[in-house]
Amino acid sequence: MEITREQFDTIVEDIENHLELTSSDVVLDLCCGNGLITRELARKCDQVVGVDFSRPLIEQARKITAEQNVRYISMDVKEIARVTSLVEGPFSKVLWYEALQFFDEREFRSILAALRDLTTGDVSILIGSVLDHDRKWRFFDTPKRRLQYAVKLVLLRREVGLGKWWRRSEIERVCRQCGFACDFKDQSELLHTSHYRIDVKLYPLHDGRYGGR
Repeated sequence: MEITREQFDTIVEDIENHLELTSSDVVLDLCCGNGLITRELARKCDQVVGVDFSRPLIEQARKITAEQNVRYISMDVKEIARVTSLVEGPFSKVLWYEALQFFDEREFRSILAALRDLTTGDVSILIGSVLDHDRKWRFFDTPKRRLQYAVKLVLLRREVGLGKWWRRSEIERVCRQCGFACDFKDQSELLHTSHYRIDVKLYPLHDGRYGGR
């Protein structure tokens, strides 16, 4: 679904506010897609690295981005640990927007564990626009849509369509296992996704290396 300019600006503003971006930040944008958001972040920080598995999207991102402080890398984020061989870190902020639904719990845990070694001790991570299990039926809000969802789930025995609907307890568990705490944020009501998605902000737990908040 296409979004309006007002909605896009709201997304960017919320990201900047949640991450508390500063001109000295080095940002890692996971699953950056066509780079539209990456380009906006570059105007508020020192450096940005955008990563996506899709070469066509990365090529498109390179074409639309004139900022000199952006680098795009075609890479599966499940292999994000090897990004250190391509760029210098560490990253002080991380964005992972509208993509967590395409990963399972094991993959989520592996990526977060890798991020610990790629980021600063006071890093802020925003996992944006997550499918919220508690709000699933606000999306499947008609008998027809609920029936279609149920049939596919029974036949295929897995989530289909939008991807995995995450329980908040699952996210909290994985975060804690990887040394992070998390806060759940409601999206702005200006966004067409606000009735079924949430934003999640992560920050390090105090464990010797990390400073906690």
